[in-house]
Amino acid sequence: MSYTIHLRQLEAWLQKELGARHALLDVLAAQGQALLEGDIDRVEACTLAVQEAAAAACSRGLRRGPLMDALAESFGVACGSLTVGSVCERLGPEAERTAKLRAELLDIARAEIEQVKRNAALARSQGQATTEILKIVLGSDDGFDPTEHSGGLVNARA
Repeated sequence: MSYTIHLRQLEAWLQKELGARHALLDVLAAQGQALLEGDIDRVEACTLAVQEAAAAACSRGLRRGPLMDALAESFGVACGSLTVGSVCERLGPEAERTAKLRAELLDIARAEIEQVKRNAALARSQGQATTEILKIVLGSDDGFDPTEHSGGLVNARA
């Protein structure tokens, strides 16, 4: 079958994506720990690593499109109409390995989302604590919100 080579290429892409996603999850966990510990340098380094991972994900994503288009052509369907899930459904047991990789990728994506939510909650709570400290230090309790009178993003080293 002409789709077999494309299916193996898709599996190779999925494995590479999984490796990258696991690495990203490790960076997100380190970022969360750095937020908890108030380690500004590590937060910054992790944030830069997340940005680099996002850029790399874009380039990996560019490779997936032609793979899926080649599979679509092999199946005689419109380019852009297939998903990894639909390929697995279409091929059944023949795509068992692909289906397992897809399931693992979905699991890691869920874990990433949860870690990002935790990191966001940590950052928000630290921002709120900082606001409260500023109100106390400035001696203002009359509705003054220091964040309204300053930028939302501050370089903590400045």
